[in-house]
Amino acid sequence: MFALSSIAFFGAGTRQILQSTLSDSLGGNVMIFTPLPAAIVNPLIEGRLDGLEGVRSTTRILNYSGEVIAINGENTNSEEIIGQARQLRREMRDASRSGDIGRIAELGAELDALPDYALDITVRDTSGTNLNGNARIVAGRPLGPDDIGQPVLLLSEEDQLVDVGGRITLQVGDEAYEFEAVGVQASSSLFQGPDQIIVPPGVLPAGDTGFPFTLVDVEDEHLDTALLSLSALPLVFTIDIGFIDGLIGRFIDQFSALPILVGLLSLGAAGIIMANTVALATLERRRQIGILKAVGLKGSRVLGVMLLENLIISLLGGLLGLGLSALGVAIMSRLGIEATILIPDDATPVAIALVIAAVGIGAMATLLSARVAIRERALVVLRYE
Repeated sequence: MFALSSIAFFGAGTRQILQSTLSDSLGGNVMIFTPLPAAIVNPLIEGRLDGLEGVRSTTRILNYSGEVIAINGENTNSEEIIGQARQLRREMRDASRSGDIGRIAELGAELDALPDYALDITVRDTSGTNLNGNARIVAGRPLGPDDIGQPVLLLSEEDQLVDVGGRITLQVGDEAYEFEAVGVQASSSLFQGPDQIIVPPGVLPAGDTGFPFTLVDVEDEHLDTALLSLSALPLVFTIDIGFIDGLIGRFIDQFSALPILVGLLSLGAAGIIMANTVALATLERRRQIGILKAVGLKGSRVLGVMLLENLIISLLGGLLGLGLSALGVAIMSRLGIEATILIPDDATPVAIALVIAAVGIGAMATLLSARVAIRERALVVLRYE
């Protein structure tokens, strides 16, 4: 039960987490990217999207690099600390060439002790309401539509430089911007780096933002038309995020075929072992069965009592196996998304079938093993008593 449920639950759970992360959390089901400069291609994409039906929202992911120059108004001397980090990395490379393991460990500890003032900044310029992506908030509050244009940000849990309500001054390009920390996101959030912060749109200038890409949320009935229309633009590439989920699902199905076969063989072996165990337990209880029949209890009643006992044991065993698998899926889902998934939706029929199989194996093993002993006459069983 544990082997089969683990294969089914983890496969379906992975697909459900990817669907939630890629589609729901990212804010769209179509991803658009291009090697062309954003100033040239963005007007083309926006013009094409304006003429499409079924477009619910558009989200443009902008990436910046920033440097913390002040925390709560106090200078951080970030240039000096960044220079120290570069020097330590150079010394680590020299120690690596000479094979000095102890020196590498010592330099690594010094490097970890330095505060990280170089941060990656993400801005979600969206027509929808999701400004946080798939960030899981562990302190403070998430960003909302009212924060657009306001100097606020979400910090990373791993590099939390200030508490919620503190102020951080960032050097982005040639300009300095002061932000208030309104929340802290978990550092384990998918698609978020350990030192990445989130800033609402309308604060930083729309200049060189690295490699931008656009997410579009399109209604399912208009999805094919949107993909075809956007792909017609030169050097503009579009990906159906649902296709990624389906491709990963097919990989999971292919790789899980052999473990499922092994699990089915294990289930058959478990059924044989269960039947053997019930048969041995029945032989050991022949005297009790004989006494019950001698005092007038019918064989069908004795069989019903034994059947009830083994059905309860089989049901508990099946639920225990399913429970362990559900616990593993819950841990996996907490690491991927904020919600906790015990039994994935697609795996619910499998869970029901496994519980029925566990009860069925227990009933079959009891009927095949106990009926022989119950048919024996009480005088034969108790003749030496």
